[in-house]
Amino acid sequence: MEKGSEVQYRLYRRRGMKRAVLSVTVAGEVRVTAPYGVAKAEIDRFVSSKADWIRERQERCAVPDYALLAGLKVPRPASRAELEKLYRDNLSGRLPPIFARYEAALGFESGVWKLSKSRSNWGSCNRKGVIRISIRAAVLPDRELEYLVVHELAHRKHFNHGREFKALIDSVYPSRRAAEAELRNYTAISVAGLY
Repeated sequence: MEKGSEVQYRLYRRRGMKRAVLSVTVAGEVRVTAPYGVAKAEIDRFVSSKADWIRERQERCAVPDYALLAGLKVPRPASRAELEKLYRDNLSGRLPPIFARYEAALGFESGVWKLSKSRSNWGSCNRKGVIRISIRAAVLPDRELEYLVVHELAHRKHFNHGREFKALIDSVYPSRRAAEAELRNYTAISVAGLY
C-alpha cells in the first residue's frame, strides 16, 4: 500500500499508458494505475489533489448497517458467513414453491436447481438443465425472484434470449419487462455493497 499524504492507495504500473488513472473500488480501496515513467512523488501529489473526490467515492461505498432480504431492510449480520447463511436459508424456503409452480406452468419435469455464490450472475442454466441461483438473489422481492426462476427455466428449452425465449417467458409471466427493469435496479444495489 502506498501513501500519498493522508490517502493510502494501491499502485499498479502499466506499459503503454499516457497518464495516471485513479479509481475507487466498490470496497472503497483507492487504486492508481500509472505508466512506468511517472515518479512516485508525482503520483503522491496527484492522489493528494484528489483527496476530496476520493473521500466522496469512499462514502458512497460505505457498507450500511442493514442488509436486504426479500426487498426489505433487515439488521446486517455480524459476518459475511452469517449473511450468506441468512440468504441460503431464505432461498431454501422461498424457491421450492416458485420452481414447482412455474415448472408445472411451463410443462417441465421437476429439474435440478442449486444455490451458488456467484457474484456476476443472478442465475444460470447449463445444457443439462441444471439451474444455479446465486444466494444474493435473496435480496430480491418475490416478483423479481419469480421472474429470475422463469427466466432460467426458459433456458431449459431455449439457450438464447431470442423471440421464442421471450415468448415462452411471456406465456407464464406477462410482466417480464417490468421485472427485468427492476432486476437491473437490484443489480446496481447488489454491486454497491448491500450484498
